[in-house]
Amino acid sequence: MFDELKAIAIFSKTIETGSFRGCAASLRLSPSVVSHHIAQLEQKLGLTLLYRSTRKMSLTAEGELLYEASKKMLEAIEFGLDAILPAAKNPSGTLKVTMPSILVRSGLIEKIARFCKALPNVKLHLNFTDKVVDLIEERFDLGIRIGALKESGLMAKKLFSFGRKLVCSPSFFEKMPVIKKPEELCNWGWIGIEMLPLSRQFKNSSGKIIVVNYQANLMCDSVDAAYQLAIEGAGLSSPPDFLVENDIKVGKLVEVLPEWQMEPLSVYAVWPQNLLKNNLAARLRNSLLA
Repeated sequence: MFDELKAIAIFSKTIETGSFRGCAASLRLSPSVVSHHIAQLEQKLGLTLLYRSTRKMSLTAEGELLYEASKKMLEAIEFGLDAILPAAKNPSGTLKVTMPSILVRSGLIEKIARFCKALPNVKLHLNFTDKVVDLIEERFDLGIRIGALKESGLMAKKLFSFGRKLVCSPSFFEKMPVIKKPEELCNWGWIGIEMLPLSRQFKNSSGKIIVVNYQANLMCDSVDAAYQLAIEGAGLSSPPDFLVENDIKVGKLVEVLPEWQMEPLSVYAVWPQNLLKNNLAARLRNSLLA
């Protein structure tokens, strides 16, 4: 179909300029290319569109009908382009985005604020939840996900990674036995996160990896809530390092086994494959990557 549309546009320009040569000059093609496209169009349609000789050219009845139709087609395309070009320069519309609530405290919020200031005509609806939202069912244009992605048919782009720290309150730490390796953490009181597995991977400076599986008597569906519960002495938690670094410095939290690093988590932007919303989602993704 694309080839036919291109040939019809060339045919229309040929009639408009009055000759193959005039069409070729207007479209920056050679006359032989113009002739080839029109001949191919006639062959595909099984019709003669033009009577042509070395000196003149005239339309057949079928050619006249096609020319009138092609003018309407090209006018509609031009009208459509005129309508969307202002929107491309000054984007407008509504964009729905969902992301984990813990990212409220990350650098993403600053980037989203910059996006809003740069595109004041865009209405941005933000949904903060640590539960995984079905983008298609709930009609979100973009989602931010933390951790390994499951097969979902969504498009994805990695934004960044962050480290985690295993922490607890000083009062909780004092009650626990002295330990030297991650395996000894199995029986400590952990605060579990419903969306994450009850296991953590640790790695030391020599590259040794240990996976700790644990049980949690306290479960919640919010990383931020788990972090606050850890501060209050409810157990072990492993929040993002950007969240807890200052609390560790001031002694509000204790980092457990600091010589063992927890596996970093990646943050991804995900979106439906067929998303065509004036490129607003793509603009926001690029803003988050900047």
